[in-house]
Amino acid sequence: MTEKLDDILHISLNVADITKSVAWYTSSFNCQVISASITRASLQFGNIRLDLCLPSQDPCHIGLPKFDAETYGPLSERHNGEQSTYISDPTGNLVELIKTEL
Repeated sequence: MTEKLDDILHISLNVADITKSVAWYTSSFNCQVISASITRASLQFGNIRLDLCLPSQDPCHIGLPKFDAETYGPLSERHNGEQSTYISDPTGNLVELIKTEL
């Protein structure tokens, strides 16, 4: 039996204009707006959430759930109340590890 593969919860992209970006994604693709404000928006696709945010709000990254996220570094509270920490892959891309229950 093979081990269950890890999930990716979201991909976070920096955009210059939230409203224009949400309009483009929703007119170009079949996705649903979960939330939207002046500084960030979340769009649900069939298999993943796409977060759009201003560069001043959040860096570009992928978000993965990890029950042991605190073993990778100190946890900080996210904008939605969850706890997470960031690590970098060998190239310097950011990976956010979000504390989850087993």
